[in-house]
Amino acid sequence: MFAKWGERNMIRLVFPGLYSEDRSTPFLTQDEQRILYQDGIAPAVKSLTPHTSHDWPPSYDDEMFRARKNTGTLVFTPKILGSWLVPLFGDALRKSLEENGVDWGNNFMFLHQVRGTKHGTGHGMNSHSAREAREEYLRKCELSLDVIEQGTWWIDIGLEFFSSREECLQWRTDSHCRVVQQIASIPPTAARRITTIGSSKYDRDLVSHLTQISGCRIEPGVRAQGPKKIAYIQLYTTDKSLTYNPEGKNFGKTFPYKAGITKHDQTSASSYLKGLYKLYINSSLKKASHARLEIRVPFEFSTEALLEFPTDLLRRSLVSFPKNVWWYVTAPHATIF
Repeated sequence: MFAKWGERNMIRLVFPGLYSEDRSTPFLTQDEQRILYQDGIAPAVKSLTPHTSHDWPPSYDDEMFRARKNTGTLVFTPKILGSWLVPLFGDALRKSLEENGVDWGNNFMFLHQVRGTKHGTGHGMNSHSAREAREEYLRKCELSLDVIEQGTWWIDIGLEFFSSREECLQWRTDSHCRVVQQIASIPPTAARRITTIGSSKYDRDLVSHLTQISGCRIEPGVRAQGPKKIAYIQLYTTDKSLTYNPEGKNFGKTFPYKAGITKHDQTSASSYLKGLYKLYINSSLKKASHARLEIRVPFEFSTEALLEFPTDLLRRSLVSFPKNVWWYVTAPHATIF
């Protein structure tokens, strides 16, 4: 991430020149960040606003030294760029990288990402309501249709299903093919191909080791994107939000086993397990999980996608559990302490 404004809008820099099949991470290395700042960002800022560039760090290493606290954590200070300079910055950055011989900086792109807006603009399953929601969404994001037309944009759209009996819903594993065929409007053969284990387009998310119940994540690709050019499909349930806490490679609450068997950590481990168990017990009394279906489509289809979903397909695609049954099945039953 390079810049942001407000709470939800972020600007990322993407460098296609750094791509290789052997690269294990999409993030810049320390050396690449150093080059980007010293040979790109710093001279670009100086060329645009020399009277304020003195407030920027003299080098990447100097800023890392300043930002590091005695505890080892890093606390960076954001720098503000005047709105009148924003339209000029892209060209200035390209020029700086080129003049300083940073070849991998050629043809870099800006990626504008709006995050954390789920549930912000719900609408009925009709095109009129969808258009109104789209206009409201753009206002909230401080964007306009003129801006949207200047780039290539995608938008995430979702359907959420809930039980009137307040039971917990889960996706059937054998429903993935049928659901994908319906929402993407693609032939059965294409739907089977991208929902089969072994497909590079398909990741299956098992629930509590129950192989017949799972969500999934799919990148259909050009051959299976359908008429609405779907770029991404996800089936999941809302119960994961109760333990959602991303840290490192984990997305939910975790406690390392190695720490649990260390004597001085046993108190915190015991407290963690008690808290987790209490969360599951409270959920069994109060929380019914909903089933969600999300797709990512080009902005031009934002008022046309997911406006219908057959009831019979829905009934064949979901499994329903009473709350106390579901949360008991998934709850931790034992402690090593």
